[in-house]
Amino acid sequence: MKTTREVAIHLDSYCTLLELSGAESFRVRAYSNAVRIFENMEDDLGSLVKEKKLTSIKGIGKSVASLVKEFYCTGSSNAFIKLQESIPNGLLEMLRIPGLGPRKISILHKEANIDTIDKLVSACNNGSLSELKGFGVKTQKNILKGIEHLKENQGRTRIDIAANETLPLY
Repeated sequence: MKTTREVAIHLDSYCTLLELSGAESFRVRAYSNAVRIFENMEDDLGSLVKEKKLTSIKGIGKSVASLVKEFYCTGSSNAFIKLQESIPNGLLEMLRIPGLGPRKISILHKEANIDTIDKLVSACNNGSLSELKGFGVKTQKNILKGIEHLKENQGRTRIDIAANETLPLY
């Protein structure tokens, strides 16, 4: 059994994968709205799932309800796994670049066939991204700065995250 917070996190991840895959904007928006609904939900999620009343919540349709029910009951969802497997790993790595979100990454992949950080660096350096709408000189410089920042901080962990990690006792 999962909490509404865990459901919201799962839906948010699914929403990100949808954007990366280039899904229709209305579909992405539906899952994005569902994230907010579950973040603010005060109703008993278990009762709603058990009584099959998820779709009675304004903004929750059949596909969202199905994903939520499966995740709530099993801790995973086939739709999420299937979608995640369809996304090249390089696109998921690009999500770590500061200032580069799923929508822009999807454009890079679809319109410039960029599916790795190395290809992205090369395209920024040779200026070929200028041909894409929204990827002017300034954006390319910011992407390169973000990649440099990512490399500089690789292997580091924020203190608030590290404080919650359990270290093995030796």
